[in-house]
Amino acid sequence: MRKLIAACVFLILASSAASADIIFCNDYPRPVFAAWAYKKGSDWYSHGWLKVLTGSCRSAGLSVPMFYYRGETDWFAHGHGKRMVSWGNGPKKFSVTDKAFDFKSADVDRRGARYVKFTVSLHPDHVSNPIEDTVRFKADGSVTQTVVVNNH
Repeated sequence: MRKLIAACVFLILASSAASADIIFCNDYPRPVFAAWAYKKGSDWYSHGWLKVLTGSCRSAGLSVPMFYYRGETDWFAHGHGKRMVSWGNGPKKFSVTDKAFDFKSADVDRRGARYVKFTVSLHPDHVSNPIEDTVRFKADGSVTQTVVVNNH
């Protein structure tokens, strides 16, 4: 069973010196594979998987005011069976595959793909400028986000 723990949020308002990017950091004791989805025009896009090693951070190279994310580990031995830890608790679903993917119209359940829940990024209301957001997959299975809003 996948354990999902609610995210903690820290919101920081910053000056125009902030760069807009989405960063995934991993404090979990196994590599985490990150996927993200965002809306551009009337289409939803999803991309994955960005491998983030334990103790490191990686950039998604994404500059948007809002996005959704999901994290997964590989399957690993656990007791007498196997398990995978995942982060993504809704409210929206997007199509992903087990290998690298880049989908347009990602909010549609696709043949040959998994249609899974993503977590919405946390951001202040009425923000139209791209944000800097660090999503941190924690060792206890929770997630924290640090959002920086570029006011200019």
